[in-house]
Amino acid sequence: AIDETLPKGAILSLSKLPADAERALQLVTGANIHEFVALTNVIWKDNLNEQQRKQTWIVVIHLAAIAVLSYNFISNLQDGLVAAVAWTRTSVKTGMSPLAVAAPNNNWGRFLQIQATYTMFFGGPFLPVRAILTIKWFFFYRRVLMAMQRKSPL
Repeated sequence: AIDETLPKGAILSLSKLPADAERALQLVTGANIHEFVALTNVIWKDNLNEQQRKQTWIVVIHLAAIAVLSYNFISNLQDGLVAAVAWTRTSVKTGMSPLAVAAPNNNWGRFLQIQATYTMFFGGPFLPVRAILTIKWFFFYRRVLMAMQRKSPL
């Protein structure tokens, strides 16, 4: 059972990490941001040596880079789909490719206009969807990158 009688600021008086995960969770649950920062300082300064801190930073930077690459992949996928839909719509509407030289009515300008409209519609409002897809995609993308890294001769 969780003891709910801990006073505020209990994290600040903590000198070592609690061995009991439930107690650690209890300390963080009722904490404000200053106590959380104090807990991270306890973990970072008192419980990690210099080599462990360096390894932790490498892992954090590695995971952040994969998160950025995952978001970039999802964003580029969405942009590619928008361009494909705009291209298809222009081609169906005019009967010619947007790149056709003999197009009687500026297909390229029409394509760019349709693409800009779709990008405006699907860009900002779909940001939360891209973020959620990034979270789902992150773990698979990480496995793929790690597999490629293992097979790479570098």
